[in-house]
Amino acid sequence: MEKLPIGRTSGILLLCCSVLFVSVVSANEIIEHAVGQEPKLVVLEKQKRNAYEKKELDRLSLEKTETHPVTGYLAHPEIVGLFSAMELRFTENGVVKEIPFRFHLPEKTPLGKRFPLIVFFHGEGESDDDNTRQLSHIQYAVNSFVGPQKFDCFILAAQCPADNHSWNSSENKYGTSPLTYVELMIRAVIREYPIDVERVSAFGICSGATAAWRCAAKNPELFCALGLCSPVIDYYDSGIDVLRNVPVWFFGNNQDRAFPLENMRRTFDVMNQKGIRLYYSERNGTHDSWSKALRDDLIFNWLLSQKKGNDGPPPGVVVRARRSWREAFFATILPVLIILTLTFNRRINRIKTIRKELP
Repeated sequence: MEKLPIGRTSGILLLCCSVLFVSVVSANEIIEHAVGQEPKLVVLEKQKRNAYEKKELDRLSLEKTETHPVTGYLAHPEIVGLFSAMELRFTENGVVKEIPFRFHLPEKTPLGKRFPLIVFFHGEGESDDDNTRQLSHIQYAVNSFVGPQKFDCFILAAQCPADNHSWNSSENKYGTSPLTYVELMIRAVIREYPIDVERVSAFGICSGATAAWRCAAKNPELFCALGLCSPVIDYYDSGIDVLRNVPVWFFGNNQDRAFPLENMRRTFDVMNQKGIRLYYSERNGTHDSWSKALRDDLIFNWLLSQKKGNDGPPPGVVVRARRSWREAFFATILPVLIILTLTFNRRINRIKTIRKELP
């Protein structure tokens, strides 16, 4: 039997090893393609400034959110710099997806210390592809996470794409519903950053408030508290019982035509009857229930002070709005006047009857 030269033998062995290596890599790629990679986080741009003087923060918190005549609400440029631009990358059904979001980090993260996380759900008017407008209105709460009175915390703000404003629909440019990729983002940042899993909360505005409720109802183990401004929640919603151990603070305005308060009031009553920890603040006003919730009620402070299993200090009981003079007149004065008029007329008629009966 003819022996092969050593050089040829080595070459054949090297070729076989190369083929085997390529086969293994290809097999891994096929498996990875089918199963999907673990979501990865990529930092696109780091947050720029995290130190402000108190007077600057007060000025920011009082500045009204600007609007564009076409696109809608705009994020305050100084607030944008307080958030890193990031991207969630994952594989779904063999398709690699890259979804941007904004992420605020504490000024310092000492080794061994963990911090609370707020997940911010924007309203319908902030849907876009700019990874910026979802930060609209956050300037009202700037004192809560920046400056001398701040809570050191993380804040995650995802964005619904421009082609579909629904948090529940996957019919968008990503082919994945925003609620689904927000859940992936939450779990990814918890895995990568020093976040206290006992102190994860959510805050939402309008359709975002409803989305925050849905997200928490689906993942009640994730959240310790919710702050919701003008959500659409029915009193028979199944999430009511699921979120029994998650305190919720509702905010609404009594002249809000977009989100009438009747369902919220009824939901509040039903949840109270069931012994669920729920707080409700109602004010005079139209649609904007969030600016005062963020700036005056310090809802971020309340969320950041909550922890699973603790009954944190309640923000108060039901706060009913002060009625306008028209509402007060029709609700109280007018009925009293009608009753007095009817009573007076009845007595006059009685007196006339008695006089007729007299001889």
